Amino acid sequence: MAIASVFARELLAVFFPDTRLFYVITILIVYGAGTFVSFRLQEAIAFARVPAYRRRESVIAFYGVAVFVGVLTAGLAALLRYPLGFERIFTPFGAATSYAASTLLTSVLSWYLASRLVFKEWRSDES
Repeated sequence: MAIASVFARELLAVFFPDTRLFYVITILIVYGAGTFVSFRLQEAIAFARVPAYRRRESVIAFYGVAVFVGVLTAGLAALLRYPLGFERIFTPFGAATSYAASTLLTSVLSWYLASRLVFKEWRSDES
């Protein structure tokens, strides 16, 4: 999914000026779309185990984590690309490399937050 989102961001970037603002905007668009697709693909598996009376809370927590991590990913990518010099170091792939690295770095946090905040309540029901 991460490789597909980097590729999608590069395709989307063709339609926008290459500025810091539009770099972040394209990341947020692609991250949001990826989150939605990922949720729809995993819904039958991951959320099927959540008791019906807690499913709404779990879905809200899922999207809360996704928004937080999406904004963090976009901010980290911009930091890597511009102030930390990925744009210069990895020319002409600075934008893609920065986004890929930020996605990799934030994926651990995303997994941790989802396991603790999204699915924490129903796991305690099983014990």
